[in-house]
Amino acid sequence: MGAGQGEAILFGWVVFESREARDRANERVSSDPRVTALVEPLVNGTNKVFDPERMAYAGFRPLFERSPTNPTES
Repeated sequence: MGAGQGEAILFGWVVFESREARDRANERVSSDPRVTALVEPLVNGTNKVFDPERMAYAGFRPLFERSPTNPTES
């Protein structure tokens, strides 16, 4: 489904040094009450500006790894 009249498509990209770093960040963000207070009015209510059911996301897969003995190798 494409964007409708008055809708905008947003794209974000986050790079983490490792899966473990990503998992720690996700856990901290999801347990922060400030984030809940910020997001709640955007996804619920009469003036919903974000529909999480239309969100696309992906997992974690390294594109390349550097050699521990030679950081210039990929």
